[in-house]
Amino acid sequence: MSSPRSAPDAADPAQLVDLLVGQLPAELVSRCRVVEKVVAGLELGPAAVRGLRTYLEDNPDALTSGRSDGPPARIRLLGEMADRLPGIVARAQCVVCGRAVRLRHKLDGGRACGACYAKQHARECSRCGRVRPVERRDDEGRAVCSACSRRDPTRWEQCVTCGQRRPVAARRSTGPLCQSCIPRRLYTCADCGRAEQTAHAHTDAGPICGACYHRQRVAECEQCKRTTPYARQRTDTGTTLCDACWQPPPIACTVCGVEKPIKRGRGPRGTAVCESCRSKNPAGA
Repeated sequence: MSSPRSAPDAADPAQLVDLLVGQLPAELVSRCRVVEKVVAGLELGPAAVRGLRTYLEDNPDALTSGRSDGPPARIRLLGEMADRLPGIVARAQCVVCGRAVRLRHKLDGGRACGACYAKQHARECSRCGRVRPVERRDDEGRAVCSACSRRDPTRWEQCVTCGQRRPVAARRSTGPLCQSCIPRRLYTCADCGRAEQTAHAHTDAGPICGACYHRQRVAECEQCKRTTPYARQRTDTGTTLCDACWQPPPIACTVCGVEKPIKRGRGPRGTAVCESCRSKNPAGA
């Protein structure tokens, strides 16, 4: 009498490969070997394989939807398969901005990029008073934004390249580096085609240089009607203003105590100092 046939193992990577191939278009079934290499390269444990199989069985559009929900292994799987099958498999996208970038955070039933996650968790900075993403907490647990954190001289270190005491922009095996001394990676601009350019931004089309970045952001100031690439929106009204017309929300100067719109004056440890107090004591500002 023959022994009963054993049930398929849900943690078997071969079963996962068959399921993935079944969700590809019929003309790509011959790419089974590609899928096998991707799954093998991920080195998934039994629990991860089972989780992926369950998600794929419940979501037939898992390879094309661009959603960022599901088990963590799916995000890695989509990235690897999209590299090998471009236009067929879609990378996972941020649930807020929709960009197919690195997704480190869970948010709203999916995953979000670092920028969107930070915006969702913005708090009032204890130093400048603006509502911004929290860079860190001070000794009393109060929120500090990235701009104020960089201005705090107590957090600066000596750069191993230039020897100046500045905010730390990166760390290497030799020690901390300031923003000016970080080695720049050069690209070919995806817009103008110029080679050996530093990337001012990374877009869906590829890296773009600073000139092309600002050219794409030209806007008309709603107050003075001047057209400029250096425009920003007020968060309270949504009004687009140039740098000259833009005024930040009034906050109390830490020297005179008067509430004023302080654009650039920062004192020790990133505290807000108005222009009048800065001019009276430029050394201490």
